[in-house]
Amino acid sequence: MSFSRPSQPRDKSDISTALLTIFFLFGFGIMAWIPRFPEIKANLHLSNGQFGSLISTGALGGIISLFTIGHVVNHLGTHKILLVGTFTVFPSLAIVVHLQSPLAFLIANLVIGFTIAAFHISITAQSLHEQERISKLLLPKATGMWAAGAVTTIILSGFLTTRASLAWHITILEIFTMACMLILVRRISPFTVGPATDREGFKETLKGIKDFEINWPLSVGMIMAIQLEFSLADWGAIFAKEDLGVPLGLIAIPYLLFLLSMIFGRLTFHNLIERYSIKSMMQLGGIVGGGGFVIGVLLSYYLQEKSSLAALVIASIGFAMAGLGSSFMAPIFLNAAKNQSRRPPSVVIGQLGVVNNAMAFTVKALIAWVAQWFSLPIALVIPGIMLMCVGFFIPQTNSHTRIIH
Repeated sequence: MSFSRPSQPRDKSDISTALLTIFFLFGFGIMAWIPRFPEIKANLHLSNGQFGSLISTGALGGIISLFTIGHVVNHLGTHKILLVGTFTVFPSLAIVVHLQSPLAFLIANLVIGFTIAAFHISITAQSLHEQERISKLLLPKATGMWAAGAVTTIILSGFLTTRASLAWHITILEIFTMACMLILVRRISPFTVGPATDREGFKETLKGIKDFEINWPLSVGMIMAIQLEFSLADWGAIFAKEDLGVPLGLIAIPYLLFLLSMIFGRLTFHNLIERYSIKSMMQLGGIVGGGGFVIGVLLSYYLQEKSSLAALVIASIGFAMAGLGSSFMAPIFLNAAKNQSRRPPSVVIGQLGVVNNAMAFTVKALIAWVAQWFSLPIALVIPGIMLMCVGFFIPQTNSHTRIIH
């Protein structure tokens, strides 16, 4: 089967649906191993601090990718990067769950971080392009579909945890996801973002990388908004299993509710911005989401000795509040970054991602060693407080259309 561009373009009405499905599969594929982190940690024979530090190295691979891939996308277009990413991301995830050497895992995790970041830049740039083509707000819905894919794979992982080995589960799932993704990438190829007409040469690309721009208010605000999502992906299942004593088949429930709340928030966001200001929504979301999460984590940890069921319920409520409160923030920051820069969207996304990944690496390492030296519940308070502080970094927007376009 050839995956080159089809000679006859398909109906444009199909493209947005195919693009949303790619987001779904992206979340479905890259989040499949998250609920099985306790098994991966056990296979590697690592402590909380060691495992957290090792996982955080994926951000380093992302930083390398984000420094360069935005310019590569601008030079080559999104189609080629999506193809290369598909052929790299999912096989890497299929391989990493077979590893028992921390060093081999480190190398694989760097590759995964690099390729996920590259795919993310390409698909987000494509979404911004499609958003302008159809003159509708697409990015929140696209990220909602990503979360829907993540929810689906987490439910499946919870079901398979006690029924299938880690290696077989992830290997088969990633091969299946890759095959579906290749079909969809080919379908959207006639409408993907092509190489820039005034595309830069190699020297200009190097100069563009050198002339790196940092929008500090946006970068700091975005990491405040999304760090909790990173932390729960890394630690949600481990917290439920090791600190709350939740049975193995149920450890994904809190994180699942976090993602479901995030989906709901992202899919209803376009209705809310017609009634409330961005500023008030982000302030309220930060306080309710971050505060509810901190209370849920600490209270559930206090209750776990009395009733693991009560602890699970309280933790799940806290996780759900965090998902709802933070759901719409990342798309707002991404749109604001695009609107405030004259550079191509792929370059803007990459440069914003570099700073966010560098910050995320530092904060992830801090959380890992706070968990090692004190406890995981105390460590999880850190991203909760960060979400509560988002109100100090709200991006400036002039109007509703400013956010959309």
